[in-house]
Amino acid sequence: MTSSVTIIGGGKLSQPVAEFFQQQYPVTVLKRTPPNSTGEQNDSPAAHIQEIGYRAADITDIDSIRFSLPTETTHLLYCLTPPAFTEEAYQQVFPEGLRNLHQVLTERGQTLERLFFVSSSGVYHQDNDTVVDESSEIAPTSFSGIALKSAEAFIKDHFTSTIIRFSGIYGGNRTRLLNQALQGELPEVPHNPFTNRIHERDCIGVLQHLMAKSLAGETLENLYLATDCEPVRINTMRAWFKAHLECAPDQPATEPFRRRNGSKQCRNSRLLSSGYDFIYPNWRSGYREMIERLMPEKIAEPFF
Repeated sequence: MTSSVTIIGGGKLSQPVAEFFQQQYPVTVLKRTPPNSTGEQNDSPAAHIQEIGYRAADITDIDSIRFSLPTETTHLLYCLTPPAFTEEAYQQVFPEGLRNLHQVLTERGQTLERLFFVSSSGVYHQDNDTVVDESSEIAPTSFSGIALKSAEAFIKDHFTSTIIRFSGIYGGNRTRLLNQALQGELPEVPHNPFTNRIHERDCIGVLQHLMAKSLAGETLENLYLATDCEPVRINTMRAWFKAHLECAPDQPATEPFRRRNGSKQCRNSRLLSSGYDFIYPNWRSGYREMIERLMPEKIAEPFF
């Protein structure tokens, strides 16, 4: 069978992946609202690339998946964000959505060569600054982490798969932390936990890198922790923002720093060993790109 790619989800990470692979393979993107399906204007270059097939589908509706999932799929990327940060939404999109996908494949007698699943470092429960990697125990207590752990377990039991756990994604237009710093709403945190980051462009790069290796017949691990090369304490990051940006004086935060994921240091040795070369190997290089692109007028101290 000729290799082909199906992507469930058409967001900021998966859309560039579709554009990358359509140059060489048949690509189908399943999403709730495909480009221009309701007549809206869509400025994405992918909207004008005929080789990408868009199909309307909802992973929580098994009949929708039966109708839309291509029968020729060999490699599938499952890259979804639940529509709401609620326990119900996470259960529907992750464990239940994957069960729907597996049931449709089973009904057809269809087997994927490899399923790629985008997960999160939120499955790690460690809160004592320890170093974690793919071999570390996971025992999440948040509903989002529990749903992802359940989804990962289901995938390992039912698919030939590669799971990618991304740490905190920034870049693109994700400016929450920068805006907090600018508004003086990023105060020093007494416990000063570690935070782990990966730029949006590197998330895309990691997916392209690993999927390309599989499509080329190369061997992959079943799990990768995708994070940049420098875990950082939040107060160190805060001080760097204040040194380089015109920040307002500190004031009580309207949106406190969220510490859902404890304090740990994520290690990316396995990903580096696979041959991936980071575009932004640390948070400073990535945030510098964001600042210079989105808010150059806010720079107080030049970068070196």
